[in-house]
Parts: sequence; structure tokens; C-alpha cells
Amino acid sequence: MNRFLSYAVLVGSVLAVSSSQAVLVGHWQFQEGAGATAANSVVGGAVGAITNDATGGLGVDGSVWATDPVFGSVISFNGGAADAGFVRAGSLPILTLEQDFTWAFLANNQEPTQPNNIIVGNRRDGGSPEAEFTPRQFIKFTPTNFEWHMNANTNDNFNVADLTVGYWNHHAVVKDGAQLTYYRNGVEMAAQTITQFPDVAMPLFFGGDSTATNGENWRGFLDEVRIYDEALSASAVQALVPPSLQFLAGDVNDDGNITVADDFEPIRANFLQVVSSRAQGDLTRDGFVDYDDWNEFKVAFLGAGGDLSSLQGLPVPEPSAAVLLALLASTVALGRRCKQ
Repeated sequence: MNRFLSYAVLVGSVLAVSSSQAVLVGHWQFQEGAGATAANSVVGGAVGAITNDATGGLGVDGSVWATDPVFGSVISFNGGAADAGFVRAGSLPILTLEQDFTWAFLANNQEPTQPNNIIVGNRRDGGSPEAEFTPRQFIKFTPTNFEWHMNANTNDNFNVADLTVGYWNHHAVVKDGAQLTYYRNGVEMAAQTITQFPDVAMPLFFGGDSTATNGENWRGFLDEVRIYDEALSASAVQALVPPSLQFLAGDVNDDGNITVADDFEPIRANFLQVVSSRAQGDLTRDGFVDYDDWNEFKVAFLGAGGDLSSLQGLPVPEPSAAVLLALLASTVALGRRCKQ
């Protein structure tokens, strides 16, 4: 666990006053295996209060506590309503232009794509009953988007490659001034410049936010949630990715080399198809081979000294060889339209 020189706990908050380096101010490891609280390993940090710990999860007899063969004790959520399990982990400070952060966590999605459900973040004020902030504002990571929402403005939201069922992935969102960057398994996947900023402190939830009918509750497994009070570098984000999820970018067959035969061919063969493994060309581990996977291969192939001419004459993914060769020469990925 990272150590830091000094911190000051905000009342009811998980974030602390900055030091000269990024400070880990919230770290929930979910090692308890039972009970209605999730410890914060940072001294003085907010303890997670679990709703429906015995019945709101995917563990034995509906417990939120579950055991994963790789990661050990994890927490889970059933995505329900009145019986929903979720965690309230203190509050976030007002996230101004100057207040940077990094959110990092492991998640295993267990539901078909649901664009609104909260994996980490918030939707309403966390009161009883819950109410909208005025003006409406919230920040949340969902199975399809990172939503930075202020005053009903959705232009600052950005799409992430949809999370498919059954994959563990490491996710990190870094805020550096007005720039948000999203990493999956240590690889940068999306970025967005934000134009508006919250004017209130917001609650921090994991896995959902309410047992009311309007709750935005997620179904899946969660582990190793970390909150930092500053923007981590790309290399620092990569260092958080567990060994089981560390892959060489663009390396479909995980042999340490980026080649046309072994790494481009599976993408071409399965382009725009639903698949079940990275070996089939699913570099982004979202269950679908598309331009996100093509772009990761392209960048890695060129970075390793690949030559465009090696693709000449090869069957390539639609729409056409000319279009994809133009994409290969470009440094800009074709992103999917952000969902509203």
C-alpha cells in the first residue's frame, strides 16, 4: 500500500488534502468475507457501509461476499431493487477544475449491457429519500460510459468499450484538470475534455445506490477499488494492473510479438463478430471484435516497426482495404458514438 507524508480527512469524505505526490486516499480491498462493512485500508478513510449484505449479492445464499479463484475474496451485487446490495463509501469533495483524481478498480460484469447502472460513482444525493441535485449533476462509471454530468449537459460523457459478461478487467479513470482519460488493463482507451464542473460534494457508491425503484444497481463482482487525490501517470496506472490482466498491447496471441499472421489475422477473421476470448482478436476484452481492437493492433504494429506494405494484398475487414489502410496510417481511432 502506498504511504504518504500527510493527509487531512474531510468530514464524511474519502478524499484528502494534496501532498506533493498523488495520495491514495481510499482503498477498499474487500477481504472481509462477511459482514456489513468494507474496510478502507487508508488510515482515517471512509469505511464502506453495505446495504443488504446477506441477500444483495451473487455469493452463497445471496451474500454480497464471494470468492474468486484468482482474486480471492471479492464483493458482488445482484442488480436488484428492494433487495439490492451496494456500498456507500463516504463522499467526494467538490470536483472543481483544480481537484484532480484517479479512480481505479477491478470489475467483472454479470449483466447484459445496462448503460445507467453504477459500478463506481453516484446518481443522486444519497439522502433518505434520495433526491436529484439542483442543478442535476452526477459522476459515474457504468458498463458502457463514464458519465460526467452537470446541469443536464451530456456532452462531457464519453463512451467506453461495453463490458461483456464474465470478464475481469482493470479500469482507471484519471482527471487531470479538464482532461479525463480512461484506461482498461493499463491501455488508454478513451479521453474527453470536460467543460463544466460540479458545485456540490457528492456521495460515493459501489455497485448501485438505492433500494427504491429508481435505483441504478449493477450486477457483477468488484475488487480493489482505489481513489487517489491526483492524476496518476500512464505508467502508474499500468503498475496497478494485476499480472493476470497484463497484456502487451496489440498482441492477440500473447507471445510477446506483434505480427500480421498471429495478431492481425484473428481480428480480420472475426471482425464485427461476438467472440469469447482475446485469442479471437478481442484485444479490448469487451466480447466483440471491432475498430477498437483494430486500432490497438494498428498502434502497436506501427510502434514495433511494422510496415504498411505488409498488409498489401491481404483480405482485410470491411468496409474496404483502402479504408482500413488509411486507418492504419492514421493516428486517430474511429470511436463509437457516445451513448446519450
